[in-house]
Amino acid sequence: MLSRSVVVDTNILVSAALKAGSKPARVLVSALRGEISPITCPAIVWEYREVFARPKFSRWNFPPLWFEEFLRQAIYVPSGPPLSLHVGLPDHDDAVFLALAAQQGACLVTGNLADFPRPLRGRVEVVSVADYVAWLERVSAG
Repeated sequence: MLSRSVVVDTNILVSAALKAGSKPARVLVSALRGEISPITCPAIVWEYREVFARPKFSRWNFPPLWFEEFLRQAIYVPSGPPLSLHVGLPDHDDAVFLALAAQQGACLVTGNLADFPRPLRGRVEVVSVADYVAWLERVSAG
């Protein structure tokens, strides 16, 4: 079941910054308006900052102006989740996103479902940005 509590994969924030009006930007706007509750932890904030600081994004003046407000409004879990149950992902850096979603009972919104193979998700609802935006529009309508 989808939820308004979400762990937002880094690729969603990058895409939102690169293309206003896109589905990732819709997720961001929903977070900034308080319509959804993004959840972060130290490792995820570090990942966001590390990606935004990469030289390939310097021509877009990353981090975007909205980034600090996004972090300020997010629910921050200071201890972070245990990662032991989420090994074996194609990119081990993604384990924290899945583990935090599992710990907090949130869904994980990503632009790349292949990063989170179904057998490794456990009970976490991992959803594409397109499907999450479609769900948001349905629940907002009524």
